[in-house]
Amino acid sequence: MFIDIINMWYQSSVDYVNSIKKFDVDDLFLMIVLSSLIVTKKRNKITTAINICFLIINSYCFLVLVI
Repeated sequence: MFIDIINMWYQSSVDYVNSIKKFDVDDLFLMIVLSSLIVTKKRNKITTAINICFLIINSYCFLVLVI
């Protein structure tokens, strides 16, 4: 169950990375901020772990896009 959730999240992250050229830097930064807000609001450990992973992916994409 948990592995299925991670795989689903990973696939959506890959799709997100593939479509990243459609986003502006501001939109990407907004996504990073929103995902970090989700991390702080949720107390469920599984959702927190997934959101932290999402935040890491977003930060990486942001760095790649800027550099």
